[in-house]
Amino acid sequence: LSGERFIVLLQGALEICLSGGKIFKLKNRTSVFTSKPSGFYLPENTEALLTSPQEAEIAVCISRIPGTTAHHQKPYIILPEDTSSRIVGKGRYKRKVTDILSKDRHAHFLLIGETLSQPGIWSSYPPHKHDKASSLETEMEEIYFYKVQNPRRFGIQCHYSPLFRTDKCYRIFNNNAFAIPSGYHPVSAPPDSSLYCPWILSGTKRNLLYA
Repeated sequence: LSGERFIVLLQGALEICLSGGKIFKLKNRTSVFTSKPSGFYLPENTEALLTSPQEAEIAVCISRIPGTTAHHQKPYIILPEDTSSRIVGKGRYKRKVTDILSKDRHAHFLLIGETLSQPGIWSSYPPHKHDKASSLETEMEEIYFYKVQNPRRFGIQCHYSPLFRTDKCYRIFNNNAFAIPSGYHPVSAPPDSSLYCPWILSGTKRNLLYA
């Protein structure tokens, strides 16, 4: 797979063996709802063999790199203790956000984190977007991936864009993904189940600003 890659461990344990023989290990993660994340950054043109001593689930996040902007990066690991969590919002949109691949860590375009919302809670709220470069907003594309704690339930993903004159809402189920090239994108957890969502952002400036 071309481009820079970042692997988020969703469940289980993982070993990453680089072509030179160096091995990195990601600690066991029991659940995205109860334990903190870890991950591994893999630069472009770097090969790795992934193995697991048990069944594991990962998210592979990829961003293409134009040749004119590529520069050398080294692989590195991010352990649970290296991540930082914070509570954002208030009231019915109060949720836990964990930064994994933050702007303080080297990468070309990727920014990655997780949001955990309790039942009935909205996230990506107040509604914001990432499709315009300004002093208040950084132009980026984003992908969401969802885990519903009760897999028989579903949440709601709203998406509306003045730029493309779209205004839609979608039912989101366990293991669904949603691409957000532009526009506002608030999401609501089911009323009786927590919702987990890793977010993958890619843009020319790695600064998490939104308007």
